[in-house]
Amino acid sequence: MKFTISKEIKHAILIDENSLNDLFKFISEKYEKVEIIAKCNDGSLLETKDIKEILSFENPNYRKIISITITGRNSPEEKLSFSIINKFPPYPISLDFPFGGPSTAECTIVSEKEEIAKFNSDKLKQMLLELKPSFFYDFLARISLLSIIALFWGTTSMIYWVKVFFGIIPKTSSNFSGIEAFSFIVILIIALIVITYPFDLLRQWLFPKVFLLLGKQKKNMKTIQNYRTIIFVVLILGMVISIAAGLLLRKI
Repeated sequence: MKFTISKEIKHAILIDENSLNDLFKFISEKYEKVEIIAKCNDGSLLETKDIKEILSFENPNYRKIISITITGRNSPEEKLSFSIINKFPPYPISLDFPFGGPSTAECTIVSEKEEIAKFNSDKLKQMLLELKPSFFYDFLARISLLSIIALFWGTTSMIYWVKVFFGIIPKTSSNFSGIEAFSFIVILIIALIVITYPFDLLRQWLFPKVFLLLGKQKKNMKTIQNYRTIIFVVLILGMVISIAAGLLLRKI
């Protein structure tokens, strides 16, 4: 009898050379034939049995690694497939916090012994959990501005119709016909997408859901961190100045 365990990870992952080496080492200890495949953003593949070749890869922007798959095999009945993936939708709308969304890692383990499959699966899940950034980072990496607006709009609409249903408030009349109301909603949705799109692109760049700190990408992450600091300082200063200005205007 064969047991198959498949798991998905949806939280953000920041993986560096040491953590990738640890993952490869763990899998190599459990399986005899281990291979690693790295997919780059130009469509090319790096295939090797030696993790050092991936760790020493230059990893430039024009050929950046976007996903890594490690496969292990002892026999047709004892095998593993583990992937760290960067699957983003075409538009960074991702309503994936806390509703699911694109996974950041996937693992499938086949074994004749259920306890072995479960142990290996749980161990890999724990190792990935250690690569999860702070709650604040993970939150911003997983939810978009449009998602927040959509949730707020949906929640307020639901509360309104519940109150109308139970007679707490009267139903408001509208001068719009059905077609006019539908057209207005479509225009509003398009306008929201256009307005929030650049902000969500910036959010994804500042808080990438999956980032492989390998080669030249380590320097890129430092650049991102510097920009994050500048933006947060500007926001905080803006809030302080606006509060101070409001207090001064009250005294005048």
